[in-house]
Amino acid sequence: MQTAYRTGEIVVVDKFRPGPPVKINNPDKFRRLKGPGDISRYDVIVFHFPEGDTILPDHENDNYYYLKRQYRDKKFFNKEQFGKAVFKPVRRRTKYIKRVIGLPGDTVHFKEGIGMVNGKKLTPLPTEIHAYAIKDNIPEKKRQLVLKHARDQYSKTNRIFVELCNSTIAEYNLRELLDREILPLNMPDDNIFPFDLSYFWNKDNFGPVIVPRKGKTVKLTVSNLPLYYRIITAYENNTVKIENKTIYINNKPSDNYTFKMNYYWVMGDNRPHSFDSRYWGFVPDNHIIGIVEKKLYSK
Repeated sequence: MQTAYRTGEIVVVDKFRPGPPVKINNPDKFRRLKGPGDISRYDVIVFHFPEGDTILPDHENDNYYYLKRQYRDKKFFNKEQFGKAVFKPVRRRTKYIKRVIGLPGDTVHFKEGIGMVNGKKLTPLPTEIHAYAIKDNIPEKKRQLVLKHARDQYSKTNRIFVELCNSTIAEYNLRELLDREILPLNMPDDNIFPFDLSYFWNKDNFGPVIVPRKGKTVKLTVSNLPLYYRIITAYENNTVKIENKTIYINNKPSDNYTFKMNYYWVMGDNRPHSFDSRYWGFVPDNHIIGIVEKKLYSK
């Protein structure tokens, strides 16, 4: 049975199942000692936030890289306005908890909110929460039943929207009363990884994207570089530049790259509100703390 985890709950994390990490701040020498198991799809993991390597102490609730993407004109992103940026090593970065959707080497693809991994549909989990519009012209008694069990509700475009988890929909037989809220294919969002409108991706429609695997070599082009740029530079300590449509890694022309670590694609069960891989990309193996085993305390 899948379990949902909420802010403020205390959980038990198994740090040994995936193997204890060694030299987490050195991607050239990082490895894991042999553990009793592996990270599996649908596991919930605790990890250090990958984009937490740089913070703004004067704006602790703001994501440095999100702000940097918003202020693409650098003259507006300055020390006078935001203060000095501070670097944090891996173990000092904020801890996140999310569910693993894509394993190293997997191909992840979401279309109209439906997830596919390696060409197979993801299993809808009872803990997943999605947004729905209540259908028009349903009996008032049924409308009240939906509203009674909604986790949240709001109005827009003259319709009532609710947020419900799959288990509630199944328990009260609400599926036929609801229209899933899905962003259309023709609505790209540059806040969605890899932050490039030419990909035409949004939170409900993205991919296919291949999750990098240690030792795997990928063909690099100017078009697909945005997918791997942060891995190559921030996570695996290389320099990258483009001159005359040629990619240079560590000042050498490169049309391919071999990954030094495994990576994972994670998402939260509360899909309308989860700040997950859709918004910042892959989780490097050296950021993973462990696998959540159970709750000790629930609200």
